[in-house]
Formats: sequence, C-alpha cells, structure tokens
Amino acid sequence: MFAWFDQVIEASVPGDGYLLGYHFPKISGVPLTANLLSRLSDTHPERFGGLKDSSGDREHAQSLNTLLPGKLVLVGGNTDEFLIRFLL
Repeated sequence: MFAWFDQVIEASVPGDGYLLGYHFPKISGVPLTANLLSRLSDTHPERFGGLKDSSGDREHAQSLNTLLPGKLVLVGGNTDEFLIRFLL
C-alpha cells in the first residue's frame, strides 16, 4: 500500500498541492493503517495533507490527531455522534 500511495503522490501531486486519504474500510475493504498513514506523513510532509476517516471507529478517529500532528483530519460516517464528541 505504501509503495502505491508513494507513487501516486510522486506522480500526481504538485509541490504546492496535497493528497488527502479517505479511510472507509467498510466500502473499500482496505483500511488505511496507522503505520501507513504515519509513513506517508513522514515521507511526504508537505504533500500528504491528512485524511477523511469514515471508519465509524471512535478510538481510531481519536488517535488520528496524535498520529498526524498538523495534518487535516476530517471525521464522518453515518452518524453525528462523533461530531459532538470532537467538539467537546
């Protein structure tokens, strides 16, 4: 997975742009693991901008701010439960 994302970023993300990942394992069948996200952030600090997490996993969503400091982290799903928890 890392090699694929690395190639996509290198080939298609301009220096002044960034890629946002989309973590939706219920649909894709492939989770974006903490290790993958951390490696992408470390390898492409300016061109990996963060991700949208639609996993529905509250613990995973909460860990993203620690895992990806300074990156955009959007949390969503089929409920507003997370929105309320992240606003408090």
